[in-house]
Amino acid sequence: MNLNSYAPREIDGQMHVWYQGVGWQPAKPASEIQAGDRLIYNYGYTAKVLNVIKETAKTIIFEVESKSSGTIHQQRIRKSTYWGIKEV
Repeated sequence: MNLNSYAPREIDGQMHVWYQGVGWQPAKPASEIQAGDRLIYNYGYTAKVLNVIKETAKTIIFEVESKSSGTIHQQRIRKSTYWGIKEV
């Protein structure tokens, strides 16, 4: 299997990332994620971004709430990483 075939790519003018069990999903860099966005994880799990806790030169730490369990936790993402966003 060629792992580069799953690298983020532009589809119809918008960046997309591949998730197991879901397929290609619209994405944006973590630096553009804001409160209210829904993050996508493998197999269709999602979490709502509640707020930005901390921002450094290279990373952002978000407070997110899992849709499936309702738990609130922190998610650290590099600013340059494209992350799938669920369109609401």
